[in-house]
Amino acid sequence: MNKIMIIDDDPILVHEIVTEFKKWHLLVSTVQDWENVVKEFIQYHPDLVIMDVKLPKFCKLGN
Repeated sequence: MNKIMIIDDDPILVHEIVTEFKKWHLLVSTVQDWENVVKEFIQYHPDLVIMDVKLPKFCKLGN
């Protein structure tokens, strides 16, 4: 089954995206800990990432 990871800080948008993808029986993960996004990504190992290009400063994706 295809796994998708949503990296976005807008909870309404994330909810809508997750709801739609689940209709297609896709596995969807969202960020739970903004200080450990990379760790969550590595653990989930998604086939596709949908990510906001303007995340808040507290999200350190490069670390």
